Amino acid sequence: MAAKRPTLAQRNRDAIANLANIPAHSADNTDSPPSAASAPSASAGQQPATITVNLTQNAYQDAQSAAIADWEQGGPDSFAAWIIQALRRYATKPPHTRLPDPTAVAGGSPRSFRVDPETRDIIDAALLIDARHGHITSRSVWAATAIRNAVNQARQRGPLPLPPDRMPPRFPRRPDRDDPSGAAN
Repeated sequence: MAAKRPTLAQRNRDAIANLANIPAHSADNTDSPPSAASAPSASAGQQPATITVNLTQNAYQDAQSAAIADWEQGGPDSFAAWIIQALRRYATKPPHTRLPDPTAVAGGSPRSFRVDPETRDIIDAALLIDARHGHITSRSVWAATAIRNAVNQARQRGPLPLPPDRMPPRFPRRPDRDDPSGAAN
């Protein structure tokens, strides 16, 4: 029989209790970015987690466009993998650069993304570090800011393509870049 999932109240109590385990900021401690090692440990066999983020239609389409642009440059081969990469990259930024952006979720509809337990733990560790630096925010605002950050990075590399009406579960297989005929192996 599977173990019962912790309630939101229990996860909140655990997160608050874990604040004591995060070292205080000092000149000697630059609060290294969170990683799987610094994240609260995930139980073996944990189910994927769902991250819900409020995004406007434009922000959601921009994220899809950025995912396609990054895929064209050799990035993740699905929109879901791009979201996970965006969240993980943002979590590795120094805390003073991860300022909450309330305009990232001004209005919008809830969008749910499935992430692996390790990614969720990395996000939770980043949220705790941010809280220690006085930047207390919800996971939704934090994730929306991470997605907006990834979109802005993609936009800096060049114009974003228009996304299709419906994103495929996986992007088409890229031809081998060394193969002059363009045939995929």
